[in-house]
Amino acid sequence: MNPEIQAILSGHNLPPSTPLNALPAHLTGDELSRVHHLLKYPNEQTEPKGGRVRMELSKWKKDINYMTDREIVQYYGQLWGNVKHLKSYVEELRQRYMNELYGGER
Repeated sequence: MNPEIQAILSGHNLPPSTPLNALPAHLTGDELSRVHHLLKYPNEQTEPKGGRVRMELSKWKKDINYMTDREIVQYYGQLWGNVKHLKSYVEELRQRYMNELYGGER
């Protein structure tokens, strides 16, 4: 059995032999969908234990979903002229945008 599935089941004190039809009563929606995904695609590589690695800025600029900081700021309803000097805030918005695109820390 996939180690990630085992970790999810053990977090709810469920044995690995728990039938699939009994899982919805014990797991959250996200956990249940992750288990189903892992069962459907058993050869998929699981993420490293530390989670996802933050995406390098140079790699981000080549990504198909790339948006400039100005576009990201406007996407979140802020005026660029009001926040462009707040570098850490703009970086947080960029990271938030990437997290929404790719799900999780990148």
